Amino acid sequence: MNHQPESWKALSPDNREFAVIHSRRMIESLVSLKSIPIYELALEEKKDEELAEWIYTNRNAILSHGTQAEPLLNYGNSQALKLWGMRFDEFVGTPSQTTVEAKLCSERAKILARVNQEGLVYPYTGIRIAKNGSRFRIKDAKIWTVQDEKSNAIGTAAMFPDWEFVE
Repeated sequence: MNHQPESWKALSPDNREFAVIHSRRMIESLVSLKSIPIYELALEEKKDEELAEWIYTNRNAILSHGTQAEPLLNYGNSQALKLWGMRFDEFVGTPSQTTVEAKLCSERAKILARVNQEGLVYPYTGIRIAKNGSRFRIKDAKIWTVQDEKSNAIGTAAMFPDWEFVE
């Protein structure tokens, strides 16, 4: 794909403000469920803005959606935006289910139910659809519940280090 997402500094102030808060919540939630030294160290060493930029520019694709009945995407880092071929402001608000082929929606629902019960599903492999209709297989994904500072579930996040485009 030739889509180049905007840089961290090019995000609107509102989007950057949300990303600063949400990045810490996503990573704190993940670390609480699974020990991942590099993310634990980042939480300890990086200030909020530094952590958010580090997550946004991370080599892993990282994205999340909210807790609506039909969840809407609410965050995508630059790698996720590149894969889906969208800018941050068009990615946010996209119905999460539209990133999956219709025939795979029941599989997606089962995975989300497991995440709601267990907090973390790993590893996960599945097919996703970009804005232009191209399909790609995500591999070794971690999918987890994102919590706020009061331990309320506020969404679901996914991170995956590997993918391949498929026919």
